[in-house]
Amino acid sequence: MKNLKYILVSFILVLNFSCSDSKVVADSYGKLTIKLTDAPMPYNQFMEANITIDKIELGNAADANSFIVIMSQKTTYNMLDLVNGITETLTNMDIPEGKYDTLRLYISSAEMVMNNGASFTYNMGQIGSIGNGSMMGGSMMFNNQEGSIDITLDHFMDIMANSQNDFLMDLDIDHSFSLQGVGFSGMGANMMMTMTGFTFNPTMRFVDMHEAGSISGTVHSDQGDLENVTITMMQGTLVYTTTHTDANGHYHFIGIPNDTYAMHAEADGYTMNSTGNNSNMGNIQMMNNADLSIDFNMVKSN
Repeated sequence: MKNLKYILVSFILVLNFSCSDSKVVADSYGKLTIKLTDAPMPYNQFMEANITIDKIELGNAADANSFIVIMSQKTTYNMLDLVNGITETLTNMDIPEGKYDTLRLYISSAEMVMNNGASFTYNMGQIGSIGNGSMMGGSMMFNNQEGSIDITLDHFMDIMANSQNDFLMDLDIDHSFSLQGVGFSGMGANMMMTMTGFTFNPTMRFVDMHEAGSISGTVHSDQGDLENVTITMMQGTLVYTTTHTDANGHYHFIGIPNDTYAMHAEADGYTMNSTGNNSNMGNIQMMNNADLSIDFNMVKSN
């Protein structure tokens, strides 16, 4: 049985700043660009996985007056359209210099549409029923009064004059979307899934793109390049992130911080070949701004 993995929802913040001044003047503003992306989803049971973003604000939690609107047009994004590095620009604007530690998201709803036309919607107002200021996991908190989700950054986003700062925000669908009443019938390509609904509790991570790189590659077999192969990156004994190959057997990770990882590939009916996987066996060291190419070879299971 296939498990719903995750979509990487990536907001890439690109800020370009000029002169510093104690006053907020034109010269103390920098350009902010936010882009949205995700990772490929192996679930062939769905045609859409939509998230509706009403507004985004950026600020300092210690100063309520510091929050500025960086996106204000309500938009629905089908995350299944944004795979393997494809992005959607959310905003492009000037913002003041300063120290920012909180991203405030106004997400009104999430929707999943199955191939058979069945549609399921989760309204974020349902989270409010668990109380004002409820923790959502990690460094996230739902504000009932604001109707928003406050995400505390691990480190201050210290914006200085003439600096450019790139950040990546990933939304882990495996932990964010919890399917309810799931049932399966049939086998293999004929397998059909049913469900009664889902809950949406966003789980996210942030990456400084100046201290990160990317990994891409293709999964080969004697049957041709394989799609819907699960590629997992491990950090010690913990799963750091996961993605899936597309119809051409290609996968692509972005925003992988400088650290040591291990990787493996999994596919129904296949195992990793004992030969031809030298580049991905053992530990992989990611360096700043590195672009690694790592292929996998798989063989049919006995």
